[in-house]
Amino acid sequence: STGAGATFGTHTITASGGVADNYEVDFATGTLTVSKASLTVTADNKEKVYGAAEPVLTYTPSGTLYYGDSYDVISGVELATSTGAGATFGTHAITASGGTAANYDISHVNGTLTVSKADLHLINAVASGKTYDGNIDTTISGDLSVIFYSGNVTLDSAAGTFADKNAAEGKVVTPALTITGADAFNYNFIQPVGLTADITPRDLVLSNFTADSRIYNGTTHTTGTFSDDRLGTDDLEFSYEVDFDSKDWGFGKTVNFTDIVISGGLDSGNYSLVTATGIATADITRKDLSFTLIDKSKIYGSVDPVFEIMYDGFVSGEGPSDICSEVFIYRKTGETVGDYDIKVILIGRYDLDGNPGTVLNYNIPSNDGDGALDGVLAVFSITPKNLTVNNAVAQSKTYDGNPDTIITGGILVGKVGSDDVEIDGVSGTFDNKDAGPDKPVTAALTLKGTKKDNYTLIQPLGLTADIYK
Repeated sequence: STGAGATFGTHTITASGGVADNYEVDFATGTLTVSKASLTVTADNKEKVYGAAEPVLTYTPSGTLYYGDSYDVISGVELATSTGAGATFGTHAITASGGTAANYDISHVNGTLTVSKADLHLINAVASGKTYDGNIDTTISGDLSVIFYSGNVTLDSAAGTFADKNAAEGKVVTPALTITGADAFNYNFIQPVGLTADITPRDLVLSNFTADSRIYNGTTHTTGTFSDDRLGTDDLEFSYEVDFDSKDWGFGKTVNFTDIVISGGLDSGNYSLVTATGIATADITRKDLSFTLIDKSKIYGSVDPVFEIMYDGFVSGEGPSDICSEVFIYRKTGETVGDYDIKVILIGRYDLDGNPGTVLNYNIPSNDGDGALDGVLAVFSITPKNLTVNNAVAQSKTYDGNPDTIITGGILVGKVGSDDVEIDGVSGTFDNKDAGPDKPVTAALTLKGTKKDNYTLIQPLGLTADIYK
């Protein structure tokens, strides 16, 4: 009754008409059974970002349609995911079920929902500044952008790094943040950009000031060292002045460290001095000073020469006035021929004058019993004065077999004042005993008197006389 377009179900097959010679024809009906054709519903694959709304689920039908049918014949198909809108990062099945289509059986093929990670940002990100500590580490604070479904996600590491360890303002900070929590795997964490912060110089404290003792040199300057609390092996150089409170000798003197500055070193910019001064104590010991008196002499009866002294050890610009009020050089008394000590007295020497305003900065000998410097001596010599003889006459004689003669008429020249000295012996000697005119005579005069030892007699020359036959 339906023809070729018979629908699903059973239909009557009727027989009619027909003839047969000699027979009567009876008709019995038959049944046409029509089964359903097959159609397939395939769930479409879908994608979404974690936290986004569930995509619209769709399907694609397939299979052969008959008699002008369209896929619109399908209705009532249900599509669903196992997780719903809160699907986590990864892949999830999209299931297709149900649905009807007249004259068709429907089969189902599942699809796949692919969920990608959501971008997670740190908003209000701030890099922390710090005081110089010798490393590049810092921390970063801020708020995580939206966490979906009240998930368990927190910052795990808030670390950041400066480009280098050195102190400066507005230094670039590179973040190295991480997240943690049961739901962290659903996020692609985006590091913040454009972060800067300051590293401020570290206060540097100086301690253990130690000054070097030294010998007096006429200045206050000395040398010294100190410690500091720099980090590790940081490289610092300093310039500074070190001076005693005065130039004069003394023990346990105050020493001032001044004008201390960090003058160099690879890490000089990473520190700020808390103070530029310091105090220590040290000694200035007296400087050795030697004295040399110069030997002097004079001829008997003359005026004493000027006495001289030499010093070895005075610092530049200083001299005798820096050890006493007056230097007095004298000799032992006496005017006869001989040697006499030359000595020196430091009048008002500064270590003995009792005046707190004067300071002796030199090591000098102590005084001897005469008040002179002990052991500082020279020799003053008085040498004999020459006496000459005027008007001396060698006496002629008759040959007597020897060369002796006498000299008469001599007058001493050069005597000092009324000194008791005069010619004593008047001997002379011819060049030989033989007779002859104008024979040379060598004088051998001698002196007598209480002052004779202060003189040297110069014998008269050019004397002649005769020895007669």
